[in-house]
Amino acid sequence: MCISVVNAALAAIDDEIQGPVARKGTVVEQLRSTMNEKPPTKTAPRAPKPEKARAEKDAVKSNPAFDVWLESKLHTMFDAVAAEPLPPDLVKLLERLDEKTRDDKKDGKT
Repeated sequence: MCISVVNAALAAIDDEIQGPVARKGTVVEQLRSTMNEKPPTKTAPRAPKPEKARAEKDAVKSNPAFDVWLESKLHTMFDAVAAEPLPPDLVKLLERLDEKTRDDKKDGKT
């Protein structure tokens, strides 16, 4: 409900009860003044707006220099690890998984 409508209704009620001259300082006037005041609001930290977060992600995605730098750093860090042979136990597990997958496909259990 609009505050101006409520104020008008309160004024009309006050006029009927006490007359238009006695309105100043009445309970209705006090109610009207407190209704017009805005309650204090606590400013809670807000999450970043989705548009801003999306724009920041797009900025990182669209930076080719960063992509080149990152790729070179990752290669420097992990090429040696990727070139190492797999442990024999892991190779056996992968072979068993491959056999099971082939058997399931033959049986129609995809």
